[in-house]
Amino acid sequence: LCDDHLAQAQKLLDQLKSLKGAPVDKLTYDGSIGLFDDIVLEINSAGEFPYLMGVAHPDGAVREAAKSCEPKTDKFMTNLWLDADVAAVLKAYAAKGEKLEGERARLLVDTLRDFRRNGFDLPADKQPRLKELNAQITDRGQDFTSNIASSTGSITVTKAQLEGLPAEYVANHAPDAEGKIKISTDYPDYFPFITYSKDRKAALQLYVEFTNRGGDKNVKLLEPLVRLCEEKAKLIGYKYWDEL
Repeated sequence: LCDDHLAQAQKLLDQLKSLKGAPVDKLTYDGSIGLFDDIVLEINSAGEFPYLMGVAHPDGAVREAAKSCEPKTDKFMTNLWLDADVAAVLKAYAAKGEKLEGERARLLVDTLRDFRRNGFDLPADKQPRLKELNAQITDRGQDFTSNIASSTGSITVTKAQLEGLPAEYVANHAPDAEGKIKISTDYPDYFPFITYSKDRKAALQLYVEFTNRGGDKNVKLLEPLVRLCEEKAKLIGYKYWDEL
């Protein structure tokens, strides 16, 4: 799925780049900014379902296979925003001054702005560093979400603390030999318990466990991630990440 959509994106990209230097009267909305929009759609289509599988599939091997897609889509997108031929076609169409309204006008303005935000105006010797930063931010972001997806916390309750839960839930959570019941932060356990349990202190305890999944590992990821984002923002002309 990932590779097929990226192949289609490449086909459309080649078509768009072939218009560089074409006579202005040959440039149309559908053949320039509309075509660019189709390319972005293909890249998003390549990445969205694999991303979901990478964080949600119960099979670890499937999660790992799915994670191989995001670096591909991010690299494609980074290169797209730094592609001088693409920018030349879009700027040539914009200079044509064709009257656009509504979403079409907004798309053109935002796309030209995003070329600047994504470093197109950077000198050639600084563009490799931007690509490196984007790749590292993606890698750390993947690690962050993976740590959440692979982490399972739990609390221990008594049968009395299941009051309010559906009968099927209670039946599936039998006490152990010591009369204790484990409630995990996995969705099938978590959402019914915090929704229906009449013991709100226990619900709060489970909520805290849920929101701290991957906590220790992810705290260690945040500081270098913030530094990378800060460097990226300054590299492309912003004072700091929040301004970008």
